[in-house]
Amino acid sequence: AGAEYADLYRRFAQVSRLDKPLIVLIGGTTGVGKSTIATEVAHRLGITRIVSTDSIREVMRGIFSHDLLPAIYESSFNAWRGLRIPVPEGADPVVVGFREQTAAVAAGIRSLIERAAMEGESTVIEGIHIVPGYIDTSHFTDAAVVELIVAVADEESHMSHFYIREVQTDGTRPFERYRANFGNIRTLGEYIEGLARKRGIPVITSHQLDRTVADVLERVVSTVVREEEEQPAG
Repeated sequence: AGAEYADLYRRFAQVSRLDKPLIVLIGGTTGVGKSTIATEVAHRLGITRIVSTDSIREVMRGIFSHDLLPAIYESSFNAWRGLRIPVPEGADPVVVGFREQTAAVAAGIRSLIERAAMEGESTVIEGIHIVPGYIDTSHFTDAAVVELIVAVADEESHMSHFYIREVQTDGTRPFERYRANFGNIRTLGEYIEGLARKRGIPVITSHQLDRTVADVLERVVSTVVREEEEQPAG
């Protein structure tokens, strides 16, 4: 089939022979298609465990009272409503609230990664709380951890995702709710993507699903293969 496909096959085979679990972290703001991309990527990598950071937040709600951690009881784009301290002068309350919520959820994400590494279970974790700088991936030496961010550059395309989401969920995730908060959602996207670029975390621009999934897979495989090849002999 050609050298390109032969190289791709070789690298996929190298990933399948890893002697430690693969943990893929997929972040990005609300509505960029993280859960759909995560499902496709997990399927093509043969990974059966997929976890959303929203589910981690739901578990934390059952453990911590509203008075103790009010930020986790709000949507990510409205977490500022749960702030317990004044917003610093000149700071954006949307970002400050999101940072407080992310800091809380990140503790659960770290525990999940540690558990997956201990059990040797490859896992895909997706969600808006996958924010560069909140999880030190180099800390997890017993797992191959790859972090990336998904973005949608075009605002109209991004907005259309929410309409499709309403239809697919029979109205349980209403379009109007996200449209009313679209400015906050885009603000968080710019914040997350900016952190990613500063820290050298890949930002994958989502256009068409198959192309985006292919780009994510290429990034995951290339990162894992490069890190394996850089490991000292023995």
